[in-house]
Formats: sequence, structure tokens, C-alpha cells
Amino acid sequence: MRFVFHIFGAYFSTRERGVKVRDEINEALRRTSEDLLILDFDGVQLISFSFADEVVGRLVSDRASGEMGDVSILIVNANDEVIHPIQSSMERRKLVVASLRPDGIRLIGAPEHVAATFRVAKSRGEFRTPELAADLGITVQAANNRLKQLLACGLLVRRPGIPQAGGKEYVYRVALPSEPMAA
Repeated sequence: MRFVFHIFGAYFSTRERGVKVRDEINEALRRTSEDLLILDFDGVQLISFSFADEVVGRLVSDRASGEMGDVSILIVNANDEVIHPIQSSMERRKLVVASLRPDGIRLIGAPEHVAATFRVAKSRGEFRTPELAADLGITVQAANNRLKQLLACGLLVRRPGIPQAGGKEYVYRVALPSEPMAA
């Protein structure tokens, strides 16, 4: 599902307006079974921190808590005046959201070690935790901790794998397209 902001204007501020926009997004999500929410900021010049936090911050927080199910969130066509307040919101909330930029998917709010994990995950396609840990030169437990954060924000999906040594094992892949869906 693509939510296009510019039909409501080019400048967005206030938490109150953010609540109204987020309510519209949530209502549209209830009417669809799609598992990707594209927040399209094409034509938007500026958003305030309070608006960014109320819309993107709350949506990503709801996703991380499980309230939105398995919907992944992708920001597209956002300029620096839109990205900056979203980044501030993500850092304040200790969350991560993906943004499709001309040079590919970038993570907003991610510490460098989480962003590095995502880059390796993207390059691998499908992978298991031990493979990722070996690529990053970290322990399997450290890799699991990073994967949990990427899973919570909807950046990865996993399915049960067949364990080679007993216990539980999952196969992971990136949940986002490398290019946005057509409008």
C-alpha cells in the first residue's frame, strides 16, 4: 500500500495533524492485506519533528510491538528536510526504518553495527544466523541480537529452517523491495 503525502500539502507540522494522518494510514491498512506500507513523500518540502514522530515514529513503534502485524514500512522520495526529523524520531525511540534513496535502501536511526548487519543480509539474500555471524566476524549470539532488531522493525522476515544440530533455526531474508512499487 502506498500512502502519498503530497495530496495533503507540501508542509506538515504539529502532532495533531500527525494524529489525523496516522489515523488515515491505519484505516487504509485495515482495508488491505498488503504487507508493505510505502510512505511516499514526493512533493513534500518539510515536516516537523512532532509530525514525524507522531506518524512515522508511532507507526514503526506499533510495528515493533506487533500491533501492525507483519507490515514492513518503507519511506520513498524523501528529501533531507523530511529525513532529518524522521531520523531524530527513530533515534529518540531507538527504532529503525528503511528509506529508499537513489543509492539504494538506507536505514534511518540505525547504529552503524545494525546498518552493517543489514547490508550483509541484503548481499546474502537468504541466510542463517551462523552464516551472517561469520560474514560479520561476530558471535552467533551477537548476530541474533542484531537480527531481532531488524525483525522487529519489519526489515527482515524469517521462516523456520531445518536445524543441522538440533534446536531452532531460521532462514532470513530482507523484507523490502530494492525499488518501490509503481504509484
